[in-house]
Amino acid sequence: MRVAVIFDSKYGCTKVIAEAIAEGIKVGGLEDVRAIDVNSFYYRHISDFDVMVVGSPTHYDDATRRTKYLIGHASPNEGVRYGAAFGTRLLREGKGAAMVLDGIMRDVGITVVHDPMDFRVDMKKGPLLEGEIDRAKDYGRQVAERLQES
Repeated sequence: MRVAVIFDSKYGCTKVIAEAIAEGIKVGGLEDVRAIDVNSFYYRHISDFDVMVVGSPTHYDDATRRTKYLIGHASPNEGVRYGAAFGTRLLREGKGAAMVLDGIMRDVGITVVHDPMDFRVDMKKGPLLEGEIDRAKDYGRQVAERLQES
């Protein structure tokens, strides 16, 4: 399976989490994994991947426009069959970006293989809370395991 871990990151925390998730997916047994900034991703390449793991920072209980647009243009007909969503957010924020992205994936018919996962940052610009990078690696490993079971 070809896996794209696509992220949007304003201050770098979501990028760090995306890279850790990609590493976890590789540890979980899937080797064809790329972490890609949504700003560098060409939508015509959606069909190059079987799986999209998409993440965004949370802003006013929502995901970024770019990540929502990307998922809205993906579908099983385009090649993307499976997906998972993650986000970064402050401790005090309510619903995170991951929940929003997960809902869009389900709406377009992508089979979601893992519950949405939020990773916490201490302040708006970071840093990530202690242990979040390890949680991201574990999340990636779990995504890989579930993909191999499907």
